[in-house]
Amino acid sequence: MSQSDEPPSPAPSLAPLPAASPAASPADGDVLASLRAGIDEIDGQIARLLHDRAAIVAQVRKAKQSSGTHVYDPEREETVLDRALTRAQGAFPKVAMRAVFREIISGCVSLQSSAAVAFLGPSGTFTEMAAHALFGSSTSYEERPTIQGVLDAVLRETAAYGVVPLETSDDGVVIRLIEGLIAGSLKIRREFIANVTFALCSLAPELSSIERVYAHHNALGQCRRWLLENLPHVGLVSVESPGEAMRRAKADPHGATLASEKAARRSGMPVIARSASDRTDSTIRFIVVGREDGLKGMRMLQCKTLVAIVNRELSLSGLLSKFSAHTVEVLQVTSVPRTSDGAPVLLFELDGKRSDAKMTALMGEIVASGAEVHVLGTFARHHAVYLSEPPSAVMPISHASISIAGLEEKLGEPAVDRDARAGHEAGALRT
Repeated sequence: MSQSDEPPSPAPSLAPLPAASPAASPADGDVLASLRAGIDEIDGQIARLLHDRAAIVAQVRKAKQSSGTHVYDPEREETVLDRALTRAQGAFPKVAMRAVFREIISGCVSLQSSAAVAFLGPSGTFTEMAAHALFGSSTSYEERPTIQGVLDAVLRETAAYGVVPLETSDDGVVIRLIEGLIAGSLKIRREFIANVTFALCSLAPELSSIERVYAHHNALGQCRRWLLENLPHVGLVSVESPGEAMRRAKADPHGATLASEKAARRSGMPVIARSASDRTDSTIRFIVVGREDGLKGMRMLQCKTLVAIVNRELSLSGLLSKFSAHTVEVLQVTSVPRTSDGAPVLLFELDGKRSDAKMTALMGEIVASGAEVHVLGTFARHHAVYLSEPPSAVMPISHASISIAGLEEKLGEPAVDRDARAGHEAGALRT
């Protein structure tokens, strides 16, 4: 849904802001009126330029339709946003500059398409906040209660794209999402990391009045130590969704829940503690899924491919040897059990595009060995999105690493020999 393209042209010059002359010493009211007139003139020029941009975007859309190029181009959007920040050398805040251009892109999209974006609800969750950070406020959104509901909305074309959490820094990969991607035909179009902070929300007047905390298991996992230190005697109730947690907490005068401050405000729940998270660097990795794979027109060299291998035949060391033989760099590998039959699913994040010749040959060789191979998508490497004030140091999920030997110990397999391990331990490996 990206309409951010624009032909190269010199940036129009805006009228300079009129400055008051100290020597003239006009009345304060005259100075203020003159300054406001200058602002009004600049605002008018900005509005005219936005209309001009929208007209060019309409031509870009026609050119994309003629060439068969996908409308949504997250790489192009990031280029536009990064360039705006590079040019932001004046007094206007860079954070605000990015937000302004995010909304410009979103507004141009809304003129050309009514396609919606589905997200894992309920309203006010970090997933909704992340979706808005990626697609802007002019986009139409659809809330879905489950991850499969989001995938189904995109598959049935009631939504153009879906935003779902792939992994948290505390609890790892969301296996049901991986299973849904394996079973369906959707592809990952984009990933991004967002830092998150949970607040404790309750109708109880104070901490000592709270007897139960209702929350999704991911939230409980990210706030476990804080709850133990501050509410050691309360009951922890794991529920199916953040929405259910909020509903039960509101109905319980001695109940509380863990949620974003935005969700608390929308639900009318007072915030008892603004930060109940154990860590200041807790993150969630989100993905955008769509019906197309986005390979056509992909220009960025810094891209990667996520592959799920359902493997009963090959050892991890055997798989890694194949990657090494084809000179495909492993950035990250995660092991999760398939819920239906317990079969091990290995998620490999590989450097490069799935259309690369060496990647195609590698996948063919692994299939020939008897393993199931599912290419879940090729996309640009993550862009960090901060849903709250960024901490001084945020550790991306991909930086949480263990050695291949450590991973194999967890999988119950022998460690790879020293030569086979060479070239792979530079990639971040996480379970």
